[in-house]
Amino acid sequence: MAFLTEVLLGAVVAGAIMLCGWRTDRKRLVLLWAAGLIIAALIYVAFLFRHANLRWAFIECAGLVLFSLVSVAAVRRAPWLLAAGWLAHSGWDVVLHSQPPSFVPVWYPPACAGFDLVVGVCVLVYLRQQQEDERTEHSGLSKSA
Repeated sequence: MAFLTEVLLGAVVAGAIMLCGWRTDRKRLVLLWAAGLIIAALIYVAFLFRHANLRWAFIECAGLVLFSLVSVAAVRRAPWLLAAGWLAHSGWDVVLHSQPPSFVPVWYPPACAGFDLVVGVCVLVYLRQQQEDERTEHSGLSKSA
């Protein structure tokens, strides 16, 4: 029961944050989502200072590099990579930390997974809506020409 509560708490926090920024312009949102993804990976690296071993340090630093590269690629070329990155980070939480190692608070992985899942879905919805809006704009322009 605690697991589900933690997932829902993370999801609610993410939903509130996403709603607050929904009307921000696309370029700024992409930058914020990219920075957020890097921070999400960096939090696990910060937890390493709580008694982690070298194996976990390597895993978490590799994750930081991976999610940072996804964020940079998303900002430069393909914003949809952010949705994939956030959804993948949710998997990172569940797969790697389903039995939290001693350096991660037990409540954090499920809360982070819920957060990441909602952000990933919201990014997909937002980018899809933007794509639809652009199509509508283009079809409206071509009909009036």
